[in-house]
Amino acid sequence: MAEPTTCPKCESDRVRRSSRRDVFERLLSLVYVYPFRCPNCNHRFRSMHWGQRYRQIPVDQRAFERITVKIPCVIRWKDHAQDGAVRNFSAAGCRIEVDAPLATGDVVQVELRPENELPIAVDVAEVRAVRPGALGLRFVTFHPGHEDRLQDLVVKLSVASSA
Repeated sequence: MAEPTTCPKCESDRVRRSSRRDVFERLLSLVYVYPFRCPNCNHRFRSMHWGQRYRQIPVDQRAFERITVKIPCVIRWKDHAQDGAVRNFSAAGCRIEVDAPLATGDVVQVELRPENELPIAVDVAEVRAVRPGALGLRFVTFHPGHEDRLQDLVVKLSVASSA
């Protein structure tokens, strides 16, 4: 049996196998029930695939596919604010081109300003990587209603990039 063709939450056909988290999920895999994750909406679910055995293959550990974009943004921390540009992003995080004196573990706020869309506010984002002229961020919490808007934007942009 092939992998599921759609996510039960957003009906995307881009689901990927996910790593088993614990002993319970390892036991479920003995009866062909495996975890999957949707890169568009972050929904994690299990599905039976009778007769299918999956080998663990070390690959990129990101749970979400990154989409190459150029979206203006504003990043805020403490008493500072600075304009930047999101260069790639997913439902879980992004890379921002910005020269900011931040370190791994710092917490910031980000406002994404996609063209022809309302701004999307990320209330808490954690700095996960610092490179010259760029920051890698993991989204933690969103302004109410903005997480759904971000996921809609991810779906829209991923469809556009695959066309």
